[in-house]
Amino acid sequence: MSKDKNVTIDGAKIILTIHYNWGEGDVTLSDWLHDGPGSRPLLQPVEAQDKASGGNLPLSVIPFRYRNTWLSRMLIRLRIIQDPWNA
Repeated sequence: MSKDKNVTIDGAKIILTIHYNWGEGDVTLSDWLHDGPGSRPLLQPVEAQDKASGGNLPLSVIPFRYRNTWLSRMLIRLRIIQDPWNA
């Protein structure tokens, strides 16, 4: 993600791929930011793509606290960062 704090990202234009135990699913960044992993707390995005071009994007397009990685979950449990879905 850009270091410019004024840059905004249109979450509807970014598609995230989520690996489930039964296969893969896609969700927009906007939906992920709103809903998160739901009842499966260990789910996390594994790929990001630009919806228009289909080009791969770095996972850093997802704000850190929404990535649901082991590190972000630990920092949330330690109350270092705010839980985005149970705020």
